[in-house]
Amino acid sequence: MTTMLRGGVGRKPEKMKDDEAIVWEFITQLRRDHAVDDAIYAKAVDKFGENGVMDLVAVNGYYDVVSMTLNVAHVSPPKDAELPFKQAGR
Repeated sequence: MTTMLRGGVGRKPEKMKDDEAIVWEFITQLRRDHAVDDAIYAKAVDKFGENGVMDLVAVNGYYDVVSMTLNVAHVSPPKDAELPFKQAGR
């Protein structure tokens, strides 16, 4: 399981590498606040460049599109699948 999932939903994982910590904070702010502050934006641009930052935003947008599509189509995981965390509302 990845570092991002091991920390648990809403909790910052411990012992992340610098690049992982930047991604975690950037994505957390983006998803929670629908924006990121100047400090984390600057760190992300410094570490990944402007194209890398746009990749982070695009991956999150793609995740939303896929998630919404699966939810609308009522797609369930395989019966024997082990889910990494409890799904909201279930």
